[in-house]
Amino acid sequence: MSARNITRTGQASSCYFRTTADGGTRKALVQIDERCNLHCAHCFVSATRDGHSMPYDDITSLLIPRLKACRVERVTLTGGEPTIHPRFTAIVQALRSAGMQVGFCTNATTLTEAQISELAGIGGVHANVSLDGFRAESHGRFRGDRGSFAVTVATVRKLAAAGLLQGVLCTPNSLAEDEEYRELCEFAAGNGASYVLMNPLSSMGRGVKSRGKLSSGGEHMRRIRALTCSPPAPRSPGMTPASSSSVTSSPTRTSRRGWTPTGSPGGTRWAPTPPAGPAASPGSAARAAPQRSSPPGS
Repeated sequence: MSARNITRTGQASSCYFRTTADGGTRKALVQIDERCNLHCAHCFVSATRDGHSMPYDDITSLLIPRLKACRVERVTLTGGEPTIHPRFTAIVQALRSAGMQVGFCTNATTLTEAQISELAGIGGVHANVSLDGFRAESHGRFRGDRGSFAVTVATVRKLAAAGLLQGVLCTPNSLAEDEEYRELCEFAAGNGASYVLMNPLSSMGRGVKSRGKLSSGGEHMRRIRALTCSPPAPRSPGMTPASSSSVTSSPTRTSRRGWTPTGSPGGTRWAPTPPAGPAASPGSAARAAPQRSSPPGS
């Protein structure tokens, strides 16, 4: 099947995310490569192995100066699969040299140990990894390559060990058993992820055709929430009470941390719950505060 270019000569293709930036800062999401090594059933840009990579010289001479002129302080690199860009780590370094924090959304199947080491050495870089089930038969089938599951899991562990893992991104679907989502959250917590972001399958790109067959309805999403969350623990006097709809997940097998799902129009973000009482730090409280869902990626 051939890919159809939806842009004209001289135009860049675009992908759209609902996202926010902290405080008065600005954030940009940049699609540096249209290509992808997988063929995901839900891909909202219908990425294939065909497509263009944004030229490195254009990034350094045009893109970065414009981002700085727009007072952008955080950049998320997307695709396709951004890590297959032939100069991926050089792009990250160029953005960091310009004073910008850099994140990237990845299927975690192409990153090498050398690249992970280089990214860790650059500093100020984080990764959000897509994981849509916790079996090769579900995640792998959803992503168009059953062998991708083992590679992704192994790479998540390497990213975590290097201090690069920020979050896990999940699109709940009918291929995965409910229990897999609990295991997925436990795996994320056990590897130090700050959150698991669950986004419904959208009617964009290949999702237009696959949504009716593969998407999780409201009842399925409620079952997943019930399976991965437990009632919130009692709070110390003086703490602001949680809303009646708030629940806290407890990934008991791999972590004793509580996670709080923070709702948004597009999905649910499970974030670590700050410690109760005076010991809770302002930073941990801010991380668990309700916020809009990012990306894939933030």
